[in-house]
Amino acid sequence: MDTLLLNLLNTSWWDSFIPRRKLLLFILPWLTVFLVYPAKPLAQSHPIRVSFINPGSAQESFWGDIDSLMLTAATELNIELEILHANRDHFRMIALAQELATRKQLPQYIILVNEKNVAVKMLAAFEGLPVKTLLLLNDVAPEVRHLLQQQPYWRQHLLPPLIPDNERIGFLTAQALLQQVGPGTQQVLLISGDKGTPASIARTQGAINGFRERGVEPLQVVYGHWQELRAKTQTEILLKRYPELKGIWTANDHMAFGAIASLEEKGLRPGEDIFIASINTSSKVLDWRSQGRVSVLGGGHLLAGAEALRRIRDDSEAKPWNEEVSSMFRLLVPGTEPFNLLEQRNWRALLAWYQQTSEVTH
Repeated sequence: MDTLLLNLLNTSWWDSFIPRRKLLLFILPWLTVFLVYPAKPLAQSHPIRVSFINPGSAQESFWGDIDSLMLTAATELNIELEILHANRDHFRMIALAQELATRKQLPQYIILVNEKNVAVKMLAAFEGLPVKTLLLLNDVAPEVRHLLQQQPYWRQHLLPPLIPDNERIGFLTAQALLQQVGPGTQQVLLISGDKGTPASIARTQGAINGFRERGVEPLQVVYGHWQELRAKTQTEILLKRYPELKGIWTANDHMAFGAIASLEEKGLRPGEDIFIASINTSSKVLDWRSQGRVSVLGGGHLLAGAEALRRIRDDSEAKPWNEEVSSMFRLLVPGTEPFNLLEQRNWRALLAWYQQTSEVTH
């Protein structure tokens, strides 16, 4: 690819058709895409075996998209990726880790998520084995990581975590929700995920901080456990309790769907009578954001799994590890490039776009 481009640029007859400066401006964006995520796996690199214990299911919008992006990145990075699903069962997460640790052929790298704070029990299954582990999306508590780093084994085999800034997106979506609600009565409440998952805690605290910075104290925080039906039932009760309610912040899209279903059953119009903010990038929530039924949407953390694989590839080649994490989360606005790529489910183009716009140089 590089030789072909150089030959074209250095060929005198080509200058008679296209000025060299214009040719460069045309080629460089495409060259960036091919260099970051080449069309074929890296021929010079050896395949790496990576296992990912996905706490969700392949059918869930978020966790299924995480799978798709990781599989796309794995193909380009010459990684043999295995995905094991726990289907939202934290006991199964532990069991999968224990089963994986007993295999004759171990993966070289393992990716875990500290859902429901069970990562320590999963890590225990791999202690002493010749595998490196990366925690994705939800890390262990800082004091736990500090204790692990005091042990020679974990100092060598526990990689830095890859955690998007959940507090920041909670803050941004809360403030954007208040802008939609407008002046006057700004009664808002939160439907959070759960009380144990670090991402849920950080996302919710960020939203509370965002409201309070604008002088708004949330009426209540309830926990929908990421479930549509539960959020629907909760919203039915909350609408009776707070008849002047103007805004509902939800920690994920499934809970937003439940809240909206409850509003519409009561004859209320989402985006007009009561405004909804949420976080995630399923096809359905993107469609509802375009329609205005969801007034504020944040997302981008589905890129984390693919980014983790790229860093694992770098680690396997003894490249320096950059512990900074570029901004994956952002407010998603219809008509913008990331919104369009997400709507199209164009994973390879989305990965290239993320790499081009990343604030961190790897």
